[in-house]
Formats: sequence, C-alpha cells, structure tokens
Amino acid sequence: MLSEKCAGDLSISKLARSNMSYYNSFSTACPPYNRDNKSKRQFPWWVKIATAKPQCVYYFGPFDNQSKAVKSQSGYLEDLSQEQAKVVSIEIKQEQPKLLTIPPE
Repeated sequence: MLSEKCAGDLSISKLARSNMSYYNSFSTACPPYNRDNKSKRQFPWWVKIATAKPQCVYYFGPFDNQSKAVKSQSGYLEDLSQEQAKVVSIEIKQEQPKLLTIPPE
C-alpha cells in the first residue's frame, strides 16, 4: 500500500487518492514494453510537483495526454496550497513512477 502521508503530516489530497486505484490498474495493465511485438508503449503523462515544506515529490495522474495533465495541475496545486505546502517545481512528464509520493531520502 502506498503511503498517504509525507514528511510533516501532509496528507495526499482527496483528488490524488481517487486516482490511486486507477494508477494501480493502469501500471499493471499497460506495461511500458510490449514483448509480443517488440514495440515500445508510450508512458502515461503525470503532473510531478516537488515541495520544500514538507520536502516531498508528488505524482498526480496518470493522464492519456499532456493536455489533460496540464489542465488538471491547478486542482492539485490548490489542494497542496490548502495544506500549506510550499511548491518549488511543477513538471508535466511522460513516465511511470514507482511511487506516487516520495518523501526525502
């Protein structure tokens, strides 16, 4: 089970939690490499938000395309600001993260 908290007791937003079950089914149903026909599959799109307080990296998604990820980022930023998180960077990336919340090492 993925952790729902990061350093400083910042809870993952309700919106992010609702995406977790979809992410789990997507990550197993759509592997990044299809061995049968030797063709690479496209990774899904993610909103990657790094915060300084608490120091964490959050992945929100997955999204079918970059446009949907861009349109969704404002809701995630609003959730984090309500939790008084200090956002330091936002990226829209095409990848498949292993964890949705990455605490400091």
